[in-house]
Amino acid sequence: MPTAPVEPNIPRNLSFALVLGMITGVGLAFLLENMDNTVRTPEQAQALSALPSLGMIPLGSKTTARGAAGARLALTSSKEAVETVTQVRPQSQMAESYRALRTSLLLSNLGAPPKVIMVTSARPQEGKSTTSINTAIVLAQKGVRVLLVDADLRRPSIHKVLGMGPRSGLSNVLTGSATLEQAITTSPILPNLAILPAGTPPPNPAELLASANMRDLILQLRKDYDHIVLDTPPTLSVTDAVVLSPRADATILVIRSGHTTKQALRRARDILMQVNAHVAGVLLNAVDLTSPDYYYYYEYQGKYTEYYREGADGESEPGKKAASGGV
Repeated sequence: MPTAPVEPNIPRNLSFALVLGMITGVGLAFLLENMDNTVRTPEQAQALSALPSLGMIPLGSKTTARGAAGARLALTSSKEAVETVTQVRPQSQMAESYRALRTSLLLSNLGAPPKVIMVTSARPQEGKSTTSINTAIVLAQKGVRVLLVDADLRRPSIHKVLGMGPRSGLSNVLTGSATLEQAITTSPILPNLAILPAGTPPPNPAELLASANMRDLILQLRKDYDHIVLDTPPTLSVTDAVVLSPRADATILVIRSGHTTKQALRRARDILMQVNAHVAGVLLNAVDLTSPDYYYYYEYQGKYTEYYREGADGESEPGKKAASGGV
């Protein structure tokens, strides 16, 4: 007579369940990875586009409607808008990311830093206007003369973000209905940052940007400003950015982490390369640093950011620094 039940064989069943669970989990992980057709890391963007990675910008979150501008992007840990984060929160991690982008831009050209910098994206809602504004701010914080031009004549947004009412702008200058002095205004953010809004929406934006008047205007602005930042429409939506890109010294291609597809990135790169645009590289925007892809980066960045913040605030004691082998 058996001294124990023949069935169920619990050790055998547990072993089968463990092996089956591991195989199913690994297979599901590979399936989900293959189904995800978006770009999530700078390494992926660089490998897919064969372009340099200019950096990455941490993720912001949506907040409630604020005034007539409606819902605006805000820092994950606060309610402050990210469109001007480099000015309102210069010590934040997001502001530091834009300063790193500035460094990459200034070193992207051999001989001299780029004067005309064009910002575009593959598709809408990827953060190109936010990138344009913050790039212009960090360049102006160096003490040089910077002009931010809203060349998105179809859906302009810079004047709304900066609290400027409807006024003459780029389209009016190109059509001759306003002078450059009438259209350019000083930014309320920095005294050496000037703004050229989009102006009255024209019926033919691409033709205006491709005209000889636009070419002559850029040549004139080169003499008056150290850096000119052009905010343009998405590359895959309309042709405006494509016709304007050969006149820029450097083009920033903004993509959104987990949103821009691999095909869209490759297609945007090919379109710009076909017109001999000087693409400085790819900027990965809205990066979720808490995701597993950035675990080690987040740990490293958080630890050393806190270290330098404590040093700047004078909170670290000399004895502690010596005990920990401080530099």
